[in-house]
Amino acid sequence: MTQPVKDEDQHDADFEKVSSEQKSLTFSLSYSLVEKAVKIIIVVAILVCISVYIGKRMNEGVGLFHKSVKIAVLNPSALNEQYLKAHNGKGEGYLPYIRKLMALYRARDFLVLDMNYVITRPSTVNEVAYIDESEVESELTEYGIDPKYFEGKQ
Repeated sequence: MTQPVKDEDQHDADFEKVSSEQKSLTFSLSYSLVEKAVKIIIVVAILVCISVYIGKRMNEGVGLFHKSVKIAVLNPSALNEQYLKAHNGKGEGYLPYIRKLMALYRARDFLVLDMNYVITRPSTVNEVAYIDESEVESELTEYGIDPKYFEGKQ
């Protein structure tokens, strides 16, 4: 006797067909995984570039990639006393001397602060010292600055 074909037998036949479809599904899954991995790598690379750019821009203000600022403190009364001692009590050319000295410190890339406005001075900060006028003038000419420029100003 022949038995009628049950629905379960037909589902078994369909299951065999699914195995061939499953192979194509694994291929498409692996293809989509590679595609997703490439997209993720590109997004991560873009984010890394943006963060490096922003980090460098922020560090410009901090000075991480640049030279630090050199600071000197000017004590006007002590410098005036040293100038008077060097010139036998004659203070005629003091203002042109101060102008030349400040131009020299500017050429050396120093920020000069007045001692009257400084509360504390760290040991790393230099104090503006008296330098002989001829040495100041020779250094100014080495920097390409004409020392005579500062003599006529009032």
